[in-house]
Amino acid sequence: MRIYHTIVYKDAKLRVCCPRSDLIQRELVRQRERLDEYLQRQPQFLSALAPIRLLENAPEIARRMDAAARATGVGPMAAVAGAMAEACARAALEAG
Repeated sequence: MRIYHTIVYKDAKLRVCCPRSDLIQRELVRQRERLDEYLQRQPQFLSALAPIRLLENAPEIARRMDAAARATGVGPMAAVAGAMAEACARAALEAG
């Protein structure tokens, strides 16, 4: 029987089936904090409707969102859910 956990942090809500949901929650908080810090430095990242130039030293999560935005011609925040989910999944896989 699978057991699902719902993880909520700020605007993010993930439903996962993983025995180490605590790892996923920590990664979600870590990535969101990095993104929030970046948004303080580049507020237009939040509202851009098309790809924009990243600032130097942008965090990995912002770079991944930027790559998706450039591939599709939309603003980077359109990729936030996928980028966060991917980062959390990678963290869980790396932990085993």
